[in-house]
Amino acid sequence: IEEAFYNLRARTLDRTTRRYPRRKDFDKTFHFVTNSPHYRRRYLYQSLVENIRSARKSIYITSPYFIPDIRIFRLLRLASKRGVDVRIITPLLSDHMLVDLASYSYFGLALRSGARVYTYIDQVLHAKSILIDESWASVGSSNLDNLSLLFNYEGNIISTDKKFVSELVEHFHQDTAHSLEILRHQWRHRPLWQKIAEVLTWPFHKIL
Repeated sequence: IEEAFYNLRARTLDRTTRRYPRRKDFDKTFHFVTNSPHYRRRYLYQSLVENIRSARKSIYITSPYFIPDIRIFRLLRLASKRGVDVRIITPLLSDHMLVDLASYSYFGLALRSGARVYTYIDQVLHAKSILIDESWASVGSSNLDNLSLLFNYEGNIISTDKKFVSELVEHFHQDTAHSLEILRHQWRHRPLWQKIAEVLTWPFHKIL
């Protein structure tokens, strides 16, 4: 069911989306990058798309809310299928049940593509970071969800500083040690009511 629902959504993706030029100051070691509801000012979103698309080794994601838009989720699945080590940490339980179910609805598809999914079980998860190839990092106010990426005003630090990125990678591995890994064969046996509830969240993903 979830595969059919995803494919239906994916077919509606506008593949003719225009690409906007990268800002000249993106090549600095540290840069503060903003995101805006205005289509032409989604600098953070466009940077994520470009770097996820070009990832070759690893993509490590930590987000309290994991409800990416179809475009970014498709790029994550493609990266995993071409051998990139994609790992995602989300909380076991957040402060919104609907958000939890919406996040869970991505797990099966992510696991099927080869990604590894972890649920954080040690206190509350506040970290919001994306680390690519252990050489590029984005950390700040933005969750990996539709509201943050497409509709909210957000600000993240993007860095290619080796020491800074290395420390974030170390923190990521520490967080996985305090997380429960979701295994594909176990996830398939979750309750039927949960599977149905997850599918029912798909129409609301764009506003979550």
